[in-house]
Amino acid sequence: MNRNRRLPLVAATALLALATAACGSSGTDAAASGTNTSPTNSTVPVTATTAGGAGGSATDVPAKKGITLRVTGGHSTADVSYLIGTANTEEKATTLPWQKVVVPVDEVFHVSLIAMSTTEAADLTCEIFIDGTSVDTAKAGEASGGVAGCEWNGKDN
Repeated sequence: MNRNRRLPLVAATALLALATAACGSSGTDAAASGTNTSPTNSTVPVTATTAGGAGGSATDVPAKKGITLRVTGGHSTADVSYLIGTANTEEKATTLPWQKVVVPVDEVFHVSLIAMSTTEAADLTCEIFIDGTSVDTAKAGEASGGVAGCEWNGKDN
């Protein structure tokens, strides 16, 4: 059973690696033209805050500026991985609800968020907001192995 439980995590990690490889363009042409309204990114964000647990603000209104990542669920913890531009971060056994707000300093063309339940069958919801607007949401439960994944690709917008 433990081996079957790790299969969704391996698949999610592979998906994240493929998404990272597919986003090799830096977007400097769009930045030079001044017409791209994508949020910005850096390996060091200007602002990063995490809220969670009882009384946390993860269900509050998302930030009006920047990228807001949110995971909620029926259980108390989840493993969360996210990619903003080329910066990949993993947080193990995070308390739900969980939210991260990042105000990057360079343009961003890709954001991914993957949440995996730390229990057998937990309902999870992940959501990505760009400048306060929801751009993707996904739900997971027992049928998906407790894995939810969201993605935003600014090049398609």
